[in-house]
Amino acid sequence: MTIEVDMYPYDEIRDHAFRNCLINEIRIPEGVTSIGKSAFKNWKELRKVYLPSTLQTIGAGAFEGCSSLTRIKIPEGVYDIQKNAFYGCTSLSQFTIGENITTINTRAFYGCSALTSINIDAYVGAVVSLLIIKTGISSVLETLSPLL
Repeated sequence: MTIEVDMYPYDEIRDHAFRNCLINEIRIPEGVTSIGKSAFKNWKELRKVYLPSTLQTIGAGAFEGCSSLTRIKIPEGVYDIQKNAFYGCTSLSQFTIGENITTINTRAFYGCSALTSINIDAYVGAVVSLLIIKTGISSVLETLSPLL
């Protein structure tokens, strides 16, 4: 079952908004700029998430426990991924983060045991070493050099 939030009248998905649902795919509409704390927490069946280009922040624990989620592309506009955002997404094996990212909080990908590599199109420096704790990540590819 897919849920498409086309007529969503807000620019944010609020804290705990869709927690513990049994949907396997969601498309978040353009115009949404933030996903709140634990908004999609424990969606055990969630496999696919389509994030809008307008998204800027992913809240703490937003997708925590979404154990069937296999991959996600973080849009270019996202600059902040808060703690535990993808905590325990044990099937997550692939993700890409755009060039505007400035903050990836600790444990953002904690327990993502299927995650073996990460592609970050930006320079986030020392933060990278903190976000790969308790994952299967063995390599990190940063495609941009730090600005001097």
